[in-house]
Amino acid sequence: MKKVYKQTQAVYEKLAKKYVENIKDLTPDDLYRFIELLPSGASILEVGCAGGRDARIFLDKGFKVAGIDLVKAFIDIAREECPDGDFYQMDVLDLDFPDSKFDAVWAYASLLHLDDEDMLKALVNINKVLKSQGKIFLGLKLGDKESIVSDKLSDGEERYFNFTTKERVFEYLQESGFKVLKYFLVADKAGRDDVKWIYVFAEKS
Repeated sequence: MKKVYKQTQAVYEKLAKKYVENIKDLTPDDLYRFIELLPSGASILEVGCAGGRDARIFLDKGFKVAGIDLVKAFIDIAREECPDGDFYQMDVLDLDFPDSKFDAVWAYASLLHLDDEDMLKALVNINKVLKSQGKIFLGLKLGDKESIVSDKLSDGEERYFNFTTKERVFEYLQESGFKVLKYFLVADKAGRDDVKWIYVFAEKS
């Protein structure tokens, strides 16, 4: 694992309970737009599930949820909060699921911790575990460079982010076998004026 990934993982392990508390009200409204695209009872893979905040909503709506995260402390919290879901300490760069297993993938604020090479690899892996015409949601931070960032959500601890452009996101989705359905440019729900997001809905081609 790359050094900046290990550093970011260590920060999340250290702050897990406090971080989960800090983000408890930050579920994007677009989660409900995503739900509208899915069949009843769909199976959803959440990439970067943290403490199970969004998984809890999916489960309460009658969906089947598997959540993965590199951070063991997050997985422990998610299992406690969502005993009716399945949670695994797993790397999106080394997914251990059968091909065509899931109807949808929810990847909000997770792939932004990967550099360009690994973001593309992650999307290829995600495509493999999605069923035909499976849906994916991506929530990524807008920008044009990699950066080490400290902010209020991480109590000033430093995390690695890969800020990206709309064009780059669309290119990587196309290269990994997706077609974009719609996208939105969105302000930061945590009130950080310097942070802008791109939310992308796509479908396995």
